[in-house]
Amino acid sequence: MSLYRLHSIFVDTTDLPVSRVGCAAGGEIRAEPSSETAFSHFSALVAATPRLEFDTPAINRALGVCALAGVDIGQLTNGLIVWMAKMDGNGIAAGAAHRKLTIKSGVLVPRTLTCASNTDASLSYEAVITYDGTNSPIAIQDGQNLPGLQMDNDKYSLGPITLESIAFGDVESLTIDFGIGVETKSPDSYIWPKRATIQTTVPKLSLKGDDPEWFKSTAIPIDGKAITHANTKLYLRKRDGQGFEPNGNSVHTKFTAAGTAHIPNPFSAGLAEAGETDLECVCHEDTNNNDPIIPTPNTAIS
Repeated sequence: MSLYRLHSIFVDTTDLPVSRVGCAAGGEIRAEPSSETAFSHFSALVAATPRLEFDTPAINRALGVCALAGVDIGQLTNGLIVWMAKMDGNGIAAGAAHRKLTIKSGVLVPRTLTCASNTDASLSYEAVITYDGTNSPIAIQDGQNLPGLQMDNDKYSLGPITLESIAFGDVESLTIDFGIGVETKSPDSYIWPKRATIQTTVPKLSLKGDDPEWFKSTAIPIDGKAITHANTKLYLRKRDGQGFEPNGNSVHTKFTAAGTAHIPNPFSAGLAEAGETDLECVCHEDTNNNDPIIPTPNTAIS
């Protein structure tokens, strides 16, 4: 019996620390009974859409290699690599004992960014894996030496949030759903998809907070408010050992956005507890053809 633990993800040559990895082969086996019996006489794997999902806390590093436009894995020299560390009685086994999974074709896209107050932000990705016509969609190599890694010391939490020049305080959580729709095609009866393309991108921002005054005519009125890149900033602060890096250091993360914000839930509360207010913003490309959401890694807070 072999036991393995998470080690790292490499997007080409950039390593990302991971807090979760999920790999799905996505197979469909068809077995249909014939007219003469209740039993099938034949079964076969007829379709499969492999996918890889992972979460990373290294927000700036990850956005530097894969942001809203996604990544064509086939254009990467080394592909997308998953490293799995083999375990023994002393922890991680020494030497060439480990497993390497390599993906050389498909599309990598960000799915969601989540951050709650006093927690670390997490960025989730999905790779929709395709078949290049020759190689296995996921190549397995055992007996490998683990690669060296950068320090896993990139941690971020909630920073200041301004929508259309209005500061929103008392934020309990921020979620960015990047809203990327990936279409796959399996022509010529290939089992695996031969093509994966981004067809739609409709991001959505969601805030939860404790201040019901987010919902008013001078903030977000009942008929919503248009927001613009020029006047909208959502920051994640980078942590250091004493709290957070100074605002003026170019180590934080900024998002700007354009779209329409509204308050779907002005106020909800139970007995003897503080209420909550929800804010959502559906984002769109603006008149200058700027992306709906623009991330800026490694920036100062201003």
